Amino acid sequence: MRKMFALTAATGLFACTAAAADDRMRGYGVGEEIPVTLTLHTSNGEPRGRQTPIYSKYRPTVRFAGGPGIVCSVTIPAEVRSIAPGQTAEASLGCQEAVTVRQAATGFVMIEGSREVGVGQVRLPPAP
Repeated sequence: MRKMFALTAATGLFACTAAAADDRMRGYGVGEEIPVTLTLHTSNGEPRGRQTPIYSKYRPTVRFAGGPGIVCSVTIPAEVRSIAPGQTAEASLGCQEAVTVRQAATGFVMIEGSREVGVGQVRLPPAP
């Protein structure tokens, strides 16, 4: 009976630890670089996206995991220079408000006016 209790307790502890890992959060302060992988929608697809590429300092509204829209500035590495519609690239965001990203919900959408023009994932550092 004692071994069964120990096994049950250990299994419960493992399940709690696994759930805690999924709920791990990472906060980013105002303007702090958030590393992302970004994909721009094309103008001839669904959802209807952009017709032209974006460059560093592009400032869309970004909605992280269903939260409110936040204006963020995109920084594109110098060797990449721009991201064209239909293209996926690594970039970073610097937002006008603090952002918290959960391990289980790293996705975001980029919005221009009322159009969703791109999607992406925050690249969180590996768990320690």
